[in-house]
Amino acid sequence: MLFTSVIFLVIFLPIYFLGIQITPKNKQNAFLLAMSLLFYAWGPLQFLLLLLGVSLLNYYLVQRMDQSQQPKKILRIFIAVNLAILLYFKYTNFFIDNFNAALFSDPADYLPALDLILPLGISFFTFQSITYGVDVYRKVNAPANQFNHYLLYILFFPQLIAGPIVQYHQISHQITQRGYSSGQLLEGFYRFALGVIKKVFIANVMAEWIVEIEIWEGNQFSIHSINAWLIALAYTVEIYFDFSAYSDMAIGLGKMAGFDIPENFDRPYLSKTITEFWRRWHMTLGDFMKNYLYIPLGGNRKGKVKMYLFLMLVFLLSGFWHGASWNFVLWGVLHGVFLILDRLFLMKWSLKVPLLFQLLTFFIVVNGWVLFQNEDMTLMTQRFQDMYHWDGWEGFFQHQNATYYFAMFGLGLIWIFLGRFEGLKSWYSLQFDSTFRFATYGKLLVIGSCFIVAFSYLVAGDVNPFIYFNF
Repeated sequence: MLFTSVIFLVIFLPIYFLGIQITPKNKQNAFLLAMSLLFYAWGPLQFLLLLLGVSLLNYYLVQRMDQSQQPKKILRIFIAVNLAILLYFKYTNFFIDNFNAALFSDPADYLPALDLILPLGISFFTFQSITYGVDVYRKVNAPANQFNHYLLYILFFPQLIAGPIVQYHQISHQITQRGYSSGQLLEGFYRFALGVIKKVFIANVMAEWIVEIEIWEGNQFSIHSINAWLIALAYTVEIYFDFSAYSDMAIGLGKMAGFDIPENFDRPYLSKTITEFWRRWHMTLGDFMKNYLYIPLGGNRKGKVKMYLFLMLVFLLSGFWHGASWNFVLWGVLHGVFLILDRLFLMKWSLKVPLLFQLLTFFIVVNGWVLFQNEDMTLMTQRFQDMYHWDGWEGFFQHQNATYYFAMFGLGLIWIFLGRFEGLKSWYSLQFDSTFRFATYGKLLVIGSCFIVAFSYLVAGDVNPFIYFNF
């Protein structure tokens, strides 16, 4: 079930919204858990049973680990079980395909691919499960004292499918003793509505524009340079507004119920280096990579050469986590290379000419998204050839809706780059209390009106799924 689907907005969201208000405080967790199970059960039921079974096993293993005299042994079993499930569903066919390509020249000899469907949210579920077990092992927090508390943490529907990745210690106290007010309900709805607006008016329009450019080019393998750059830039805008919109909706839905889900984005395209980019983009994943991969490997404690190797390994794995395809590995390697270059000299240089390096970093990120977007390696190579074999303005995209697409593209760029002004960040939150504030109610009126228009678009048209649902 998509947050931007009509059934979610017309049926699920009102039930959730009203249920929070009328359910007694001591029954709130039960209500939220029931809604989460219903949300996930909307897909294939066997996947819900899988997550429930794995959650029960994880809860048991972590409880045993916390009481054991040999906790490291149980931790290894716990991590191995979770990674094995992820590897099976997400990477089995990738390994089969590469095994076939390496050993057989005749397709008749190929090992058959398995008929596997990737359970929604399995990557985020796995990472969040690992943070729970590792943090209990590190004594960052005690294990959940009730299975239903753990289940609510791991299956809470706003962040289950595509994050943000929530660590148990960030939310454990909220499960047992969170506050709640009508102001939080309004603040949560405001943030949710902002996400819907970003998804409908910018992310979806950019996705549609990319398709129209390809149609305009006659769906040819090679396209004009200017249009190749338009696709790259449109995708850069699309993926940011798509993923940050989902995070906004998740944070807003959590806020409605009194939960503070961590932020996931902080104006990433304003970064002056790739290192800074990863402090601003998908921040909960960056935090996971740092605390659960990079530091355990040795971090910067074992000398510079090993530090560079660890950085490259972490980002190679990060790319592979995003998808079972070599393009994601290359995307991770690209970011790993520039993280190493940052530590060698780029960060020092960026302090001298920050605006130049802001543009340079954006340029690197755009090229990285070309890697990310095209799983077909041959097509990806062709896209780079199209972009860098300039053939002038010939074939420039012209369409009856061209003005509309360029307008939404421009709006997206303005939203991205005017974020350098701190005052505009205030639009991301609604400070509501019992005191009447004109600015607060004015923002609520503007966003509420835009939400109604966005809702009408969703009712009338098709809904594009969120990009990160694929991972």
